[in-house]
Amino acid sequence: MTSKTALLSNIIFNASMVTIPVMLLAGCSLLTREEPLVNQNSPVALQLTEAQSQSKLNCKETKGTILSEQVVQQRLFHDVTVFKINVKGCGKEAVYVTRCDDERKPFCEAQLQSNDGR
Repeated sequence: MTSKTALLSNIIFNASMVTIPVMLLAGCSLLTREEPLVNQNSPVALQLTEAQSQSKLNCKETKGTILSEQVVQQRLFHDVTVFKINVKGCGKEAVYVTRCDDERKPFCEAQLQSNDGR
């Protein structure tokens, strides 16, 4: 019986030596995928930018469109999503750069990049 137990233990040990690294690699590849982070942060970034642009453009009817998005890794396992958002309303237009800090689940801040001045 001891040989069967030793054989079974050896099989389980060898299987775990293969399975664990494969699972860790799969997890790491999921962490580097940018799409889920962009999808998570884009509604927050858009809503915040539209709200902030209402006072800057003196217009209650603003509508934002995401022009570009990028995930920037600030430090190990700390990502910041950067959105370039065009906002229009009341015949005015402005472009904002909105950054969402993933470490703060997400905390976003928008900065006016350009304004058409109308």
